[in-house]
Amino acid sequence: MLLFKRLKIFEDTLDSLIAIHKDTVMPGFTHLQAAQPVSLSLHLDAYLQMMERDKSRFIDCARRLNESPLGAAALAGTPFPIDREYTAAKLGFMRPMPNTMDTVSAP
Repeated sequence: MLLFKRLKIFEDTLDSLIAIHKDTVMPGFTHLQAAQPVSLSLHLDAYLQMMERDKSRFIDCARRLNESPLGAAALAGTPFPIDREYTAAKLGFMRPMPNTMDTVSAP
């Protein structure tokens, strides 16, 4: 996925900067005010940790979106005899959404 390739480049860049700036001191901020001195590497590593959390959120989002709504129709399914498992697989989904009522109201 292109997004993960670009995040990897960003993370590698941060890793390089973190290694270089272990002894670079800057003011740490809390409540928009200067607080205690911190290293620039600590500050940059905070962004690296944020990216790791965001990546796990993207992965979870992709997993949740990988369910097929086909066959839910307007509420309680379709009267046409379709195989929801088969159509989900053919369309590249992991599975059909398990409950048709939930399917039509899911965000």
